[in-house]
Amino acid sequence: MILAGAFPVLQEPMTRRYLMGQAASIVGLWTQNVTLNLLMWQLSHSPWLLGVLNFLLYCPSLIVPLLFGSRLTPGRVKGIMLRILCLSMLVSSLLLTSVLLHFISPLFILLMAAIAGCVASMELPTRQLLLTSSLQDKSLMYNAVATNTMVFNLGRMFGPAIAAWSFNHYGAAAGFCISLCGLVTMLLAVRSMRVGDSGPAARRGGGMGNALRYVRSDGFAMRFLPMLAMMGIFAGSYQSLIPVLAANGFHDTTRYTGWFFTSAGAGSLLAALLISARVSHQRLVRWLQLAPWTAVIALGGIAFSALPLLTCSGFLLLGLSLTFFSTMVNSTLQHFSPPELRGGVVGLYSMCFQGTMPLGNLLVGMLASVGTVSLTFLLMAIMLALFLAVQWAILQRKSSHSAVTTGKKP
Repeated sequence: MILAGAFPVLQEPMTRRYLMGQAASIVGLWTQNVTLNLLMWQLSHSPWLLGVLNFLLYCPSLIVPLLFGSRLTPGRVKGIMLRILCLSMLVSSLLLTSVLLHFISPLFILLMAAIAGCVASMELPTRQLLLTSSLQDKSLMYNAVATNTMVFNLGRMFGPAIAAWSFNHYGAAAGFCISLCGLVTMLLAVRSMRVGDSGPAARRGGGMGNALRYVRSDGFAMRFLPMLAMMGIFAGSYQSLIPVLAANGFHDTTRYTGWFFTSAGAGSLLAALLISARVSHQRLVRWLQLAPWTAVIALGGIAFSALPLLTCSGFLLLGLSLTFFSTMVNSTLQHFSPPELRGGVVGLYSMCFQGTMPLGNLLVGMLASVGTVSLTFLLMAIMLALFLAVQWAILQRKSSHSAVTTGKKP
């Protein structure tokens, strides 16, 4: 089988079940989130409220993973995942009911976004740990995370297009129905899974304090987690600006919202395929250092583009760099962390990436309200480039100091 050759993790039955449910639920997740953005824009035409909406969708990821991650262990992850899915279904049902009963307003959307954000901040790290805990062959960790990323970004590629089409033809209710169907599919898949137990230590968990100490002692984590946080703020916040760019820059909100989200999803899919290819981990880590600069180029290209196809190319490059960087950091951290600390490490990763996105969403929403959307993309590129330059200078100084100190030793 071609897919099994490229993605050997698909040979594991539990992983196949998980990924089938994951594919359906991620399509539903992106359909629901883009539908919320389109609905908010339709009701308010406010870039600021779009920024607030996406801030609420992702804000809990800044705090909840720290509180939740240490309690997330391989022995308990399946039961926790089932309960979280039930909460997600409740949120989608309330949104669907509010649209059908015409009880919908910007304030209600923001309230539901806040609840959905709290649930999602627990759901995303739980999904990751559920996948890696169900692996029988732990050597497939990189391939499992990359394949999961590929499935996630297939949903990210098709979900926005489905949301734009369904919103245009059938209204917001269709998007929330699709989300419910995806969640039910994931619930059935998780119920049928068997998760391996890594022993009493993995069942108890190592505690967030131990996870923090582990990360602080790890050179890879200390170098790339701050960089990941800046990528989340200045690059991951692009989705708040897509409806504004589609409306103000290209004068067709539903059409170009789908185009731009789909392009970013296609870039993310390419990144997952690249990680899953037979490329050495050392080479991938070397490429990892270039990914943030690629995001800077993509943001700058979007800022100056006046052509839809060129803008789509910019979003494709942005999706590729974001996904390649975040997936490599995630898979490397999970691969080397002890099982009892993996839940806490995943929580820290989620805080640095998903948790920083709301800050970026709030920032870019404010910038787009007082300036143009093109200027906002340009400022995002400049601020990310400045951070990368400062971090590079600090690392070079530390390296030089270390070399001098080592040279003085007898």
